[in-house]
Amino acid sequence: MSIPGVTLHHILYVSLLAADRQFDVVGAISQSARRRNAEWGVRSVLLFDGHRFAQRIIGPSESATRLMQRILGDLRHTGVLILCDEPMVAGDAERGAFMVGYCDAELLDILDRRCDPPMGASALSLFQAILLGADLSD
Repeated sequence: MSIPGVTLHHILYVSLLAADRQFDVVGAISQSARRRNAEWGVRSVLLFDGHRFAQRIIGPSESATRLMQRILGDLRHTGVLILCDEPMVAGDAERGAFMVGYCDAELLDILDRRCDPPMGASALSLFQAILLGADLSD
C-alpha cells in the first residue's frame, strides 16, 4: 500500500472487551471497520481472543490517527494500551483492507503485559508472530 506523496503511519494497540458486552459485538465491529477502512484508505488486522483485542492500523497519518481516536471513544473497548504509534517503514504494509481473526489467549498474553508491555518494533514483531497462528479471514 503505497500512495505517492502520502506518509503512512501504523498504530498497534491492545484493549479489553467492555464488561457489559458479549463477544458477538466483534461482528458489528468488523462490519463497521470494513466500511470505514475503505472510506478512509486504512488497512487493519484485528485479533480477538474472546476477552481482548489487538489491532494494527495502517494508513495515511491523518486517517490512522482519526481511527484511533474513534477507538479510544468506543464503549465496546476498555483499557486501551497503545504499543506502537509511528510512521511506517516502506514496504511493511498488510494485505487486504481489513482482516479479522481469532487467536489463543496465551498469544495475546505475551503482547498484552500491562506492567511491562513490549513497545514499538518489538511489539510489532510479536504481533506479526501471533498472526502466523491466528485464524484470519478477509
